[in-house]
Formats: sequence, structure tokens, C-alpha cells
Amino acid sequence: MQQDFLATLEKNHPLIAFEYALSEKKEEKSFPLPLPSEKAVAAYTAEMGGEKWQEEIIQWLEQDPKRILFFLPRFIQAVKLVSVKLLDMSQFIIAKNVDPCVWEHLFQPWECLGAFDRKGEIEKALLQGELTVSHYRDFGKTFLNNCIKNSSLSSKNGRALKGKFEGVPAVICGAGPSLETHFARLKDLKDSALIFGGGSAIMPLAKHKIPLHFIASIDPASPPFRFQEETYSDVPLLFQRQVDPTFLSKHQGPKLCCGKSGSFALEEFLFKDEVFDTGWTVGTFMAAVAIHFGCDPIYFVGMDLAVSSEKRYASGVEGEDGRCDVLEGVNKRGEKVFTRPDFLAAKEWLEVLARNHPEKTWVNLSEGLCIEGIPFGEDIPNERKGDLFAKVKTEVEKLTVAAYSDKKQELEKSIQKTARAIHGALVALAENRSPLLFEVELEEELFYTKHLAPLWEVWKHLLQKREIVSQMEDSEREKKIQQLLFFQEVIGEFT
Repeated sequence: MQQDFLATLEKNHPLIAFEYALSEKKEEKSFPLPLPSEKAVAAYTAEMGGEKWQEEIIQWLEQDPKRILFFLPRFIQAVKLVSVKLLDMSQFIIAKNVDPCVWEHLFQPWECLGAFDRKGEIEKALLQGELTVSHYRDFGKTFLNNCIKNSSLSSKNGRALKGKFEGVPAVICGAGPSLETHFARLKDLKDSALIFGGGSAIMPLAKHKIPLHFIASIDPASPPFRFQEETYSDVPLLFQRQVDPTFLSKHQGPKLCCGKSGSFALEEFLFKDEVFDTGWTVGTFMAAVAIHFGCDPIYFVGMDLAVSSEKRYASGVEGEDGRCDVLEGVNKRGEKVFTRPDFLAAKEWLEVLARNHPEKTWVNLSEGLCIEGIPFGEDIPNERKGDLFAKVKTEVEKLTVAAYSDKKQELEKSIQKTARAIHGALVALAENRSPLLFEVELEEELFYTKHLAPLWEVWKHLLQKREIVSQMEDSEREKKIQQLLFFQEVIGEFT
């Protein structure tokens, strides 16, 4: 029995088997564990149940080939408690880190069993994974095409405004329901603070005639019904290169480019300006810009980052975007609210920003999620700082033209050469020849190294999941073909 256990462990989990062989053997005990619910696709446990529980969990796994059980033992000796039958199931995974586990069940229900103290780790890894997949969902086509189109539009270098508003308060306006409670106050602050309005907040701010010093947008596909051409048409627009080119081209006022996002390696090749990390949402973008400008204190209004009382946005926001708020959170009154992955990521990003800038005063006047390091406040002081509209106008007029990309033709040639190499590799595999020569050609092409290879590092987790690979007859060959077909599909989006 011991020999069967060791052989099965070494076959399915060689690294775990090696660690177990070197460990000091000591007695481990099983624990009474519940079974996962019927709706769960994945389950995590740090403990191992007894013989009867293992028989039942095997039945649970066998009911659906998509189900998976992750065992993350606190001590390596606990693997000895696993039956050979469970150990030999492809749906049973012994792991040490949660990061590779979550890619097996993105956007699927999951549960923790027993005394499992790593739930927060899983939630964070899932959030990162799901946001990453969402970001790369169209293979970067919209993002990169926008960057190329926008490079031909006249714009100024917004990053050159660094430190130009030292000590001037900034008000960051989000589109959350609590924005409505601040309209009256915002009307009085035009000479007391720089007022930033971005994304969905622009229309409600416009309807209430709130004076904005800057508007902002980073959305690659802005809903057209959320903006009007005459809205803040002369106000400086802060943007990054991935923004919707239709929206950008229609803006009549100064266009201030705030660097590149760094989201795609190809962006690094196309543009010479520096990466400017602006977080996950237009709200985090405006906060990063305010820091860059030297503003202090920084106030947040309408940055609820959550839904309460069935209301997601302030009145005046046009249309809904269909995204679901399914994650639970707590507001400043301790009440349960619901949020979504990008809002939760924005909250965490702002917390890091506040920690990195302890010299700044941060005040949250919103009603939604608590943001650690940014305390809730009651009001914004109305202390005149001079004619801020005049100062903005003067500083913007001094700005030079933003960097322009002249590498479009070089990129197009590389796409064509990459396509030929991929086709050649697929033909070679179909004829049972080695694709090595074509793979060497791929390694020399910038479209492959700067785009296809990084994309594959994301998509391989979805396209070559355990369940899929286990059904392949010749896994190495079929995985290679699948990878090349994926590359071919991506290239089709760019030609």
C-alpha cells in the first residue's frame, strides 16, 4: 500500500513527492470536513478528511469533469492521509501556492472547506486573474489600434505639468450616487481647488453646471450616449493613448497626453514617452494625475466604488453598462454594499497610492467602500487659491507637443512576417516535420516577442486547462498546434 502511494504521488506530483521524501515523518490526523455544494466548481482545503469523506469527495468530483479539489496542506506530511484512488485523480491537485490554482476556475463558483485560512489569498489571486483576462479579452486589438490612431491626433505632453500646482487642493469626482450630495459645494470651489471630472461623471457634472478644471478619460470604448460634443468642450482633457479615438477627436479643447499605460509590451515599442501607472479606473487615473501635479490635499467625491440601495451611479449618468456587482463590501456605516472586480482593484490601488504618499492629506467624502489610509471627511474648505482657471490656461499653453509614433510600418511588416512563420510551423506539424526553423524565425519578430508571447502567458491558462489537456492523445504536439492556432487567430484581428 505504501509503495502504491509513493508511486502514485511521484507520478502525479513529482515535486511534492520529492519534498515529502526529504521531510521528517510524523503522525498527521484527518479532520471532519464538509462536502462542497453542488454549485461549486472548485474547492480548497488545508486539511484532509477521513476515509468516508474521501469516498464522498471522489463521487462529487466524478459527477462533473469540470470539478476540481485543491489540497494545500499546512505540513507536507499530511499528503500521507490521501487515498491512492483520490491521489490518482486528475481532478485532485496538491498545491503550495494559490496563484496557479485560480486559473482553473476563473468566473466560476468556488468554496473553502474546513479551517482554511487562505481565503483572502484566493480572492486576491482571482481578482487579479479575472481582471487580467478581461483586459486581454480582445487580444489587445482595440487598445493598440486606439494607440496608433490617437498618435496622429495633435496633443500636448500632459506629464510636463508635474509640480505645477504644488499645494493646490484637488477634488476627484467619480460617478457614484453620493456625487449628488456635493453639487452645491462643488459650484463654490472653482478658485479653491482643482476639480477633476472623468468618465461617467462628466454628464451629471455638466447637467449641474459644475466648473471643471480638467476632464479625463482612459476608456478604450466610451459609450457614445454618455458624452455630448458640447460638454466641457474647452476644458483640458487628460487622457492616455488607449482612449477611444472617436471621443478624443471630437474634443475641441486642449488634449493632454499623460504617457503610456504599460499594459501591453507593444505600446513600449510604439511610443518613447514614459509609462505612467494610473491604476484601474478613470478615478484612479485622476488621483495619479493630481499627485503628479503636486496637489494637496486630495478629496474624493462620488468615488463610492460600490452599489447600495440598488443605485450604481449618480442621477444624470446616461445608460447602464451591464456589468454585475457581485462582490460584498462594507461602507463607512458598516452596512453591506456590493462591488465589482474593477472597483475592488481601484480601492486596493488607491490604498497603495496613499501609503506611498504619506506626505499628502487624503480625504474621502464618498459613501461607498472604505479605503484604508484615506479617512472619511465631511467637507472641503473653501479657501481661495487665486484664479485657478487662469493658471490652468497659462500652464497648458506652455506645454509642448506629445511624442508621436513613426513605427507603424515596421509593426505592419513584422505582423506579415510573423503570420508567414506561424503558417509554416503549422504546415510542418501537419506533415510530421519539426517546426523548429519557423519557431526560430518567430523569436526574431517583434510582433511575436512584444505581443503574441505575452498574450499567450495569459491565454494558455484558459486554453490549456487541466480538463482540456487530459483529453489530448498527444499532449505536447496538440498543445503546440493549439498555441499556433491561437497566434493565427490573434494575427487575424490585426490584418
